[in-house]
Amino acid sequence: MNYKYLTPPELNSKVKLRQIHFRFDKTRIFSFLSFPIGDICSLYNNSIKSQIEKDLELQNRIKKTPYPTEIETPDDYSDLRENQFIDQEAHQLNSMNSYLNQMTAVFIWSLLEQTENKLINYIEKIKKEENHSGFGNWKDRKQYFKDWNIELHNLNNYNTVLELQKFNNKVKHLGKVDSELSKMPTFRNKLNQPLEYITIPIEKYLNSFYTYLIDLFCEIEHKIFEYKLNEDY
Repeated sequence: MNYKYLTPPELNSKVKLRQIHFRFDKTRIFSFLSFPIGDICSLYNNSIKSQIEKDLELQNRIKKTPYPTEIETPDDYSDLRENQFIDQEAHQLNSMNSYLNQMTAVFIWSLLEQTENKLINYIEKIKKEENHSGFGNWKDRKQYFKDWNIELHNLNNYNTVLELQKFNNKVKHLGKVDSELSKMPTFRNKLNQPLEYITIPIEKYLNSFYTYLIDLFCEIEHKIFEYKLNEDY
């Protein structure tokens, strides 16, 4: 198992960020994103720390008691049983890591939904002086932004966000790869496999969700509120 800590996107030097200060955003919707993102990363990292420690413990136990090539003595049998116990613990550890990734991906998608709906509510308040609760369906949110001449499918990292959205639905309602999800890059050729057995690119989802939202804020800044974007965004 490959264990890796999460770095908040705004602190990750590998993430190419566009303009991150928006004049229209008087209520600091974007700025406050750093708090839940930080909480998500901290929760993930605290959880994975114990998994890394357990993984090292299992590796050391395997080194001390390797699998016997033949079972000829009581000690050989004892070593065999020890390794079977280690295998069981390793399997459980893999399952824990898988579920951690799945739950984190669901949290990330929920944060994206909440942010888009906050933006919709803000736009309605400023432009129409009305309250709007947003939409629970991404299709409806896409249409809302399209009505403002913002095509979400043209934003950077849209395809990864689309995969995240479809994965989120399958986690909550199915638990395995169906024909729809199998068309996504991470799940290609994995039809009917349980999601528990698939390595979820959680870091990619986190960074893509963040840069996607930055691009959405840029579009809102430019097309709805008609501010000129910075030259170096």
